Amino acid sequence: MAKSLWPKSSSERVDSALSAHSVMGLVISALLFVICVSGTIAVFEDELEWWEQAGTPTVHEVSPSVMQATAEEVLKRDPETTHLYMYPPRENWPRFVAGGDNGIFVLNESGEFVRQLEAPWNDFLIEL
Repeated sequence: MAKSLWPKSSSERVDSALSAHSVMGLVISALLFVICVSGTIAVFEDELEWWEQAGTPTVHEVSPSVMQATAEEVLKRDPETTHLYMYPPRENWPRFVAGGDNGIFVLNESGEFVRQLEAPWNDFLIEL
């Protein structure tokens, strides 16, 4: 009979190695689960924000004159701002959002400021 290449180990050592292997497998599986779930949540970021702000008016189209007036209004409300953010509506996100360094606001089709854009639950999930 040929000599085995594997050293002889006690059954306690084999049991502890198998237990460690099982624990490592469970920990790695849990980490992969969290990564996959957070990635899935990130894909639905816009939908989750929309769901969180159910009362926000839908806007499908904004004219260039309304965009210009909105930009001027944002700069008038926040003259110290160094950034101007304008998000016109798109097919998968029918909202009109604009703002500066000190806040982002939801607007209606005519460019009137409806309210401040706040989605704390969505922000928490995305930053998780």
